[in-house]
Amino acid sequence: MRASICLASVLTACGHASIGPVATPLRGPFASVDAACAAVTDAHGSRCAPLEMERTSAAASRLAVVHIRQPDRDAARCAVVLATDRGWFITATSADACSAGSIDPGDVATNPLVGAAGTQIDIGAAWHSPDFADEARYTLTTLCGVVDGVPACTPIFTSACEDRAPAGACRDRGYALRWTIADGAITFTSSRDLAAGADVRALLGAHRLGF
Repeated sequence: MRASICLASVLTACGHASIGPVATPLRGPFASVDAACAAVTDAHGSRCAPLEMERTSAAASRLAVVHIRQPDRDAARCAVVLATDRGWFITATSADACSAGSIDPGDVATNPLVGAAGTQIDIGAAWHSPDFADEARYTLTTLCGVVDGVPACTPIFTSACEDRAPAGACRDRGYALRWTIADGAITFTSSRDLAAGADVRALLGAHRLGF
């Protein structure tokens, strides 16, 4: 059974239009990736270090993925830093971990969006048990475009995962999200019904994309 979903972090209720767009302008500009990292460090007392650099995308001339490790958390979260001719801009930090002692970061991939001028940015991750007897992969994703010369991105969300992955609703069972974009609106669908007992940040409905 397929279920329609939208990103709950910016929504008021299931099946209702969001107050604002799913994608919002990023913080910046900064002179460099290090400066963007310093802004996050100053705000949260975190350590921030580049994971992967210098990828081009339709949303920016260059991008970097950075690890942000907060003092009260063992696992590092991710953020994406995008460059335009105005400088570097940084996304909000992912809710799910992208690296830790038992979570290995994977490749970063970019693909053009279908239905809007923008880029899909995927960050792969692989979880394993301490003895490597069990493992599961998952993908963190953000969708980015440009508004008035400033990059705008969705929150970083878990777009696909295998059973037991420590992200999104994956602990119960794996899923894959799909989305369609048309006339400035985005609609998400899930490969599985995520309503029953799942800790998800995605709810029914179609919503304004924002770029």
